[in-house]
Amino acid sequence: MLAVSRKASAMALPNGPEGLWPRRVPRRKQLPAPRSGQLTVFEQRLVVEIYKSIVESKELTTMLHSSTSRRQQEQHID
Repeated sequence: MLAVSRKASAMALPNGPEGLWPRRVPRRKQLPAPRSGQLTVFEQRLVVEIYKSIVESKELTTMLHSSTSRRQQEQHID
């Protein structure tokens, strides 16, 4: 009975002679590398959304600048 328990404990140890550890480590899947120079559909959408937000922010800043300049002109007239 003790011989069986020794064998089981040896298998459970990572440094044991018949250890289970090397076989239990999962391997990571190798995904295919994206082709250089070509964007995926997700990346294309992301670039478009970033571009749109930049354009909108520029429009907002020009609107803010024009409104502040009008206020300053009105204050100088009064």
